Amino acid sequence: MQSGLFFGYVSMVDGIVTRMRAELDRERRSACIATGGMADIIASETTVIERVDPDLTLQGLRLIWERNC
Repeated sequence: MQSGLFFGYVSMVDGIVTRMRAELDRERRSACIATGGMADIIASETTVIERVDPDLTLQGLRLIWERNC
């Protein structure tokens, strides 16, 4: 059951990123960066995630906060 959930999620990430890239400009390939608590585990099994930055969301929130101060 756990294995099915895990690999189902990995396949979902691969599928979503592949479809999004097909919709975007083909000349400038977009990067796929994983963030969050289990990002490194998921990234090790996918073919589309290029980099893992566990604090990317927090860094973005900090930038928004600084711009609004």
